[in-house]
Amino acid sequence: MYTREETAEGGLPVDPLKAVHQVQGVTALEFMHYFYDDKYKMDWDHTLNGMNVVERISRDTMVLHQKHKTVWPAAPRESLFVSHIRRVDDLKTEGAYDLYIVCNKDVSRTDVPVTSSSGVRVGLTVSMICETVVKNGKALSELSRDDVQCNIIYVSQGKSPNFMC
Repeated sequence: MYTREETAEGGLPVDPLKAVHQVQGVTALEFMHYFYDDKYKMDWDHTLNGMNVVERISRDTMVLHQKHKTVWPAAPRESLFVSHIRRVDDLKTEGAYDLYIVCNKDVSRTDVPVTSSSGVRVGLTVSMICETVVKNGKALSELSRDDVQCNIIYVSQGKSPNFMC
């Protein structure tokens, strides 16, 4: 994992992060399904107190509002962002079976105000790429879980104005 501290215009802290990982026995679509689908977010994202879908724009695009757990002495944080998933096989590496990407970008909406008078809305940009690699060159009909691997690249950048109490 790679991270560094930066500041944006106006002196706001920006925390870019990059992580690279591999998961054996899972396809890119399976991994992305749990990352993107709102039904599972509360199961795996332990930084959340709550989450709801504000708008389902299409089958592959939605707007999410998340309330994050508060860590003292930080002010309560929440995020509002559009999330989009897409299969992009034309960008996969040679020998890979498929490639999916999820992109999350903060948005502003007047119909979703910050819920706490002391809370702050976190700005964010997140992308995760998952690629299925089939090992041993087997035909799809002959594959077992041992023959697939998901390569993951996760990058994020967040901004938290007025982060401290």
